[in-house]
Amino acid sequence: MQLNIVKLGLLKNIIGSWNQQLGIENSESFNLIQNLDIHEKLLTFFQKGDFYYFIFSPINRKFDFISKDVKRIIGYFSHQLNYDIALSLIHPEDRPYYRLHIKKTIMFLSALNPKDIYNYKIRFDLRVRVKDDSYIRIMQEVIPVQTDPNGIITKIFGVHTDITDIKPTGIPTLSFIGLNGKQTFIDVKLFDDEFELAVDRLTDREREIFYLIINAKSTQEIGKLLGIANETVSTHRKRILKKLGFSSTVNLITTIKNGFK
Repeated sequence: MQLNIVKLGLLKNIIGSWNQQLGIENSESFNLIQNLDIHEKLLTFFQKGDFYYFIFSPINRKFDFISKDVKRIIGYFSHQLNYDIALSLIHPEDRPYYRLHIKKTIMFLSALNPKDIYNYKIRFDLRVRVKDDSYIRIMQEVIPVQTDPNGIITKIFGVHTDITDIKPTGIPTLSFIGLNGKQTFIDVKLFDDEFELAVDRLTDREREIFYLIINAKSTQEIGKLLGIANETVSTHRKRILKKLGFSSTVNLITTIKNGFK
């Protein structure tokens, strides 16, 4: 694979950051990197738009490294960010999608042959609040880069790209991008087909409230998050349950958690 100078320099910086976390000599590693499969995977991330990259440890929910470009994109220095702060920056309407995407990703990766975990890039978008309190849409792309002897993912490499100009509106979507010839799954369904169709028939406001409901948000919490009256939330809640064919919120949440079994 022929690398241009810009991508080669960027890749060298990434590998240096990565090796610093692992205690590997950077010069030795970079001399070998063009013979390694991982450089091709890393270079599939970089699209048009500003971006920053990071290394994340999912077990202890810690960012091991965030590139300095994060300041230019969201207005915060890397040392100002941790997992909890990053979560708090996600748009309230997108947080339910984020949680569902994480659950769906865990289910997908758990079903793979352990060797195939490295052959998938997980991609989804969401809105993030930047330093001036406005929102931009970020495309998050991650690949597992390290597992323990039991196949548990211990390190993730990720890139956040500003795609606000490309996708200014719309709901977050999830895709599993196959690498090395593996099958790709675009706009992964979060539910079964029949239920997905029912959810699609909800109004935009009902869909927002639906995702908050299934993430165990109370009427009061939903009202506060969306800036609407509790009575309005209750009215939407009743309409949602009727449209989806459920008698109660508890029944709805239990059915989703059990995977419609």
